[in-house]
Amino acid sequence: SSNAPSREPGIVSVEGRAHTVLIHYLEKPAPDYVRASVEAAIDIHRAEGPGDVLVFLTGEEEIEAAVSMLQEEAEDNSQRLLGGGAGTNPAGGPERFTTHPLYAGLSPAQQMEAFRPAPRYTRKIVVASNVAETSVTIEGVVYVVDCCFVKQKAYDPTRGMESLLTAEA
Repeated sequence: SSNAPSREPGIVSVEGRAHTVLIHYLEKPAPDYVRASVEAAIDIHRAEGPGDVLVFLTGEEEIEAAVSMLQEEAEDNSQRLLGGGAGTNPAGGPERFTTHPLYAGLSPAQQMEAFRPAPRYTRKIVVASNVAETSVTIEGVVYVVDCCFVKQKAYDPTRGMESLLTAEA
């Protein structure tokens, strides 16, 4: 019998989650899931306590559309706050928020913006592609909005080419 270490790989199993996760679903499918995701992020911002928000959408075009909608809301919000907001919402969350896109087509500097801490008394809302869903951790994120759609490759035999189609996750 040899005292050499076993070359058999060990198996490590980690059960459960590191944090409690509460999951909420819409009662009915949304006709425009990008707008519904933006509205969910805004609802979280207005009604929930401190913590950043991460919104998952399917690609660059949707992310940029959502970021534009959120920036409009942030501008409207800052107009309302001029002249002195209390600094927090009723649940103790910040009144102001910043918005950051996150997808592969951005420059590294633009991508890093999503990982920087939000300014004091400000919530950060990051809108990312769902490709990042399993590979990105952003400090400070407490709330996640997932559109539950993904881009999938599909072959079109009539055109003889592949394309990306949006499908339910």
